[in-house]
Amino acid sequence: MRQQPRDFKSQLVCQLIRVSLCAKNVHMATLDNDDLTAIKGLIEVTFDEKLDEKLDEKLRHLPTKEEFYTKMDEVMGGLKTIREEQALQSQHLSDHDNRLEKIGSHLDISSN
Repeated sequence: MRQQPRDFKSQLVCQLIRVSLCAKNVHMATLDNDDLTAIKGLIEVTFDEKLDEKLDEKLRHLPTKEEFYTKMDEVMGGLKTIREEQALQSQHLSDHDNRLEKIGSHLDISSN
């Protein structure tokens, strides 16, 4: 399916080139299908090369897969540490709260 529109576009480009060249100079030799196919191939190769250059330029700022996973391991390790510390601090807070309640009840001090 996808090849049909591409072939249609290629044929249209070839016809436009043929008409354009014939209209500009009647004395100029006309291009045959092999010439037009070669021009089409050259255009495709040039386009592909330009696209590759642009993609390489954009993608060079991104980390490699190995660099990404190494950094994510560091980040996840840090997150794990933070969560463990948070659990410990929560337990310490609970212990302190219980202790303050005992002291308050022993001294008859209201917590409100």
